[in-house]
Amino acid sequence: MKDLLNSHRRDTRMGEHEDVWSGPGSMLDPDFLSALGHPARLQALVLFEQRPASARELAALVDLSPSATLYHVRKLRDAGLIEQVDSRQRRAFVERVWRTSTTGWADVERMLTDVAARTP
Repeated sequence: MKDLLNSHRRDTRMGEHEDVWSGPGSMLDPDFLSALGHPARLQALVLFEQRPASARELAALVDLSPSATLYHVRKLRDAGLIEQVDSRQRRAFVERVWRTSTTGWADVERMLTDVAARTP
């Protein structure tokens, strides 16, 4: 997993040299920023970083309906911020279990909370 806060450095895995600050899949990519456009998504990233969980488990924590939570989970998945790590049969459907594809989300949440507290 990449460390989110240090991801501005060039990625040298497998011979790739990609600047994550610009271009598709970067921190400044509109899809990336859009994926962070709802407080429930940041909460999801913090939870999924702490432990893998399902959208149903997330719904109980963020006080949203399961369908609304699933919408947010799909946005995070489509942006590449989370990945499926497991699935479990639950009655008539399969429940997917997610985790973050990068680390550092709790730090981001703390920084944003600090900034918001200082804003008049």
